[in-house]
Amino acid sequence: MRSLALAVLALTALGRPTTITQTAIAGAVLGKPSSYYRAAFGRPWRLDRLEGGLERLSFPQRNLDVYFRSGGKTAIGIVTWSIRLRTSGGVGPCSTIADLHRAYDPNLVPFRQGGRLLAYRLG
Repeated sequence: MRSLALAVLALTALGRPTTITQTAIAGAVLGKPSSYYRAAFGRPWRLDRLEGGLERLSFPQRNLDVYFRSGGKTAIGIVTWSIRLRTSGGVGPCSTIADLHRAYDPNLVPFRQGGRLLAYRLG
């Protein structure tokens, strides 16, 4: 697998730097209510009720989704697939595994499930 499909817990705000951190992008942080994200990103947005007790607030024109536990008041995760968004190491969605290793070795910790490598985290 040459390209990395990173599920980056992140959020972007228009007109601000697009730095991805472990808890925010451009100062927009996790743990806010849905009204915060709707105000920040405007329309269009869509709310999906997912299996496993999750809800997804999707902003397709911004290339990001915000996740909540069903009935929960604050965001538990934010996922982006925007190729414009990068970490301080220059890594983002669609970066290669080689790019990820160049930027963050030896701090990468593999996340495996059922014996398969699914992702990496900084540890």
